[in-house]
Amino acid sequence: GTITDANRGTITWKYDAGTLTFTGETVSSTTPNQNPEIEIPKDVITEIVNAQTTSGSAITWKKDDVIKLEIEGTVTSIGANAFDGCTKLETVTISGDVTTIGKKAFIDCKNLETVKFNSSLEEIGVQAFANCEKLTNVELPDTLKTIGDQAFFRCYKLKKIEIPASLTTIGRGVFVGAADCLDKDENGEIAIIKGKEAEAHKSNMKNVTPPTSDSVLAIDANGLVFNKDKTILYCA
Repeated sequence: GTITDANRGTITWKYDAGTLTFTGETVSSTTPNQNPEIEIPKDVITEIVNAQTTSGSAITWKKDDVIKLEIEGTVTSIGANAFDGCTKLETVTISGDVTTIGKKAFIDCKNLETVKFNSSLEEIGVQAFANCEKLTNVELPDTLKTIGDQAFFRCYKLKKIEIPASLTTIGRGVFVGAADCLDKDENGEIAIIKGKEAEAHKSNMKNVTPPTSDSVLAIDANGLVFNKDKTILYCA
């Protein structure tokens, strides 16, 4: 079936045995600028159900039936709360033209394990993957510029992540609660990361690989943020 986004763009959806696929409308070669933005709307699965019911062709699946999600084509963004609480969702593949993942887009997807980015993603919104307790596999694309506050909050099994050099802004508490085992140096301090213009905040990551060695900072027991040699105070 199809649904319409806020910009009157057409989004095609297909559901097949647990896999839900979204594809943006095809851009016309004669009018390539007619379709600049296509955003998957808030609570999109509810919208699909309501639209189909209104049209007299009710669907036989529901939100909790989705196990695998694929987003492709000319979709450019995923709206806030688009897939929050999809409790059986295990795998998400984001391809095509997607550049933005909205606030709380995948919050409380308790069984989500793997997220694959095959697009030119630039921004992950506030709490986009918060409370995804089984999330273990995330490879951030080298186009990513911004990670919002608490984007991976309470992702308890996410113990290692590569930070791309393209990242310029990282929000507060992005990885807090992301691991129950902490790697500490000989002084008992937790290693954290700092983007090019980012503020650094306490992280419970077991292993964070920053883009350059100069980006490594440390936090003491009082929550004060220092450079690695503890000669400069960055944040109280």
